[in-house]
Amino acid sequence: MNTLVLSYSDTKRLVQLVGMDTIMLDCIERLRKGLLATVDSPGVGRCPPRSGFVIKEEAGSGIIENMPYFDDERGMTLKTISYKPRNNTAHRLPTVIGTICRYNSSNGELTAICDATIPTAIRTGAATALASSFLARPDAHIVGVIGAGLQSVTQIHGLSTQFDLDHIRAYDVDAERSRSLQHRCPFTSAAFDLASTPSEAVSGADIVVTATSVSPGTGPVFPDEHLAEHLHINSIGADEPGKTELPRSVMERSYVCVDHIDQALKEGECQILQRKDIDATLQDLVVAASTDPKPSAQTNVLSVFDSTGFAFEDHLALDVFLDYAADTGIGDKIPILDGPIGLHSPYSLPA
Repeated sequence: MNTLVLSYSDTKRLVQLVGMDTIMLDCIERLRKGLLATVDSPGVGRCPPRSGFVIKEEAGSGIIENMPYFDDERGMTLKTISYKPRNNTAHRLPTVIGTICRYNSSNGELTAICDATIPTAIRTGAATALASSFLARPDAHIVGVIGAGLQSVTQIHGLSTQFDLDHIRAYDVDAERSRSLQHRCPFTSAAFDLASTPSEAVSGADIVVTATSVSPGTGPVFPDEHLAEHLHINSIGADEPGKTELPRSVMERSYVCVDHIDQALKEGECQILQRKDIDATLQDLVVAASTDPKPSAQTNVLSVFDSTGFAFEDHLALDVFLDYAADTGIGDKIPILDGPIGLHSPYSLPA
């Protein structure tokens, strides 16, 4: 059996060929339908919290983790992902890189391997878009962004598919990165402003996205001041123990939604809270909206989506890329388990 290999360049070609809006909207809709479809089945429950290793400072810092998910029909998805905060400057690489593999549930064969950079960024933007569609005001139009790196692009993209954005305020410790953000977001006609402080970026915003590489123990990345009463915050940068982006006071008085409860308590913003302080999961919001599509009361209060990113999202995102790869013929097929195969000895060939 051949294994389909999708390189970084292949995933980039798929986005260019199929269209960035088409793929983003597909990921949003598959996530919505996927969460709804797994309510009465093991579904998301087959997605344990990610696990791995925290890398010491002298070895480059960051984390390397694995994220598994199992589906009876499409097999097991396993993403190995690393967060390396020095990658941009030291290696000219994204801070988040990895691979997503798909295994046949019948025989265990590796059916596909895909670079995770673009699918991870898009599925994270899709989750933010979906959560914000439930928790932000329908007329939200001002977005504050703290952290203007790679992830911020797909965050804004996802939001632009759900809201009529007209103003984006960006802050980054690297001012040039903030200045270049508009050029990297051709999918929106919103005006971009360079915020001189984090407080300026969030002041009066309807939606805020935090996507930073703040070191563990050094948050929050903005102060609890000048926040709109109806502000919805998407925090995507808390991804290891001790690393948080939001003020404790904001978390304590917000309506808190998470993607994966156990993971959020371990390494998300919710690591400073207790389980009882979590108000809902993203799946809860999807189910509620399926029976009552009217805007919820939470759109008028301070709310937080603690987006740690979990393997169910990667499983669905990989489906999107594999389906479009099949339609377009993009990718290479390589026989990894090639024959003839010795069934009873690793050293001898069959007669």
